[in-house]
Amino acid sequence: MTATPFQAISLPPPVLYPPFNITRASHYSLSVSDLEVSLRFYCGVIGLMLTERVGDTAYLRGAEESCHHSLILRQTMGLAECGAIGFCVLTEAELDKAYDWAVAQGLSPQWLDVPF
Repeated sequence: MTATPFQAISLPPPVLYPPFNITRASHYSLSVSDLEVSLRFYCGVIGLMLTERVGDTAYLRGAEESCHHSLILRQTMGLAECGAIGFCVLTEAELDKAYDWAVAQGLSPQWLDVPF
């Protein structure tokens, strides 16, 4: 039996001076076609903990996180999709840079005041 050789992948060059600095991933919102199966995966395989469940929405977080949740799973009857991705930045000035960058990309960023 002959082993299949691995093929190296090329990585993009690093961006040493990004338009704004992200310190870490913060939170995500996903719509899923089967909430029970998704909960078994994210809790049983990935190791997240269920913080709260309200109807067809589940809030999960990692064991070491102090926030209420970092992942929201919502049951959908339609196509499963990513509804939101959030990042933490170091300062308010970086947040303003991120907002300006999004506008320059033709996006429509919004400041939101939501629980948790």
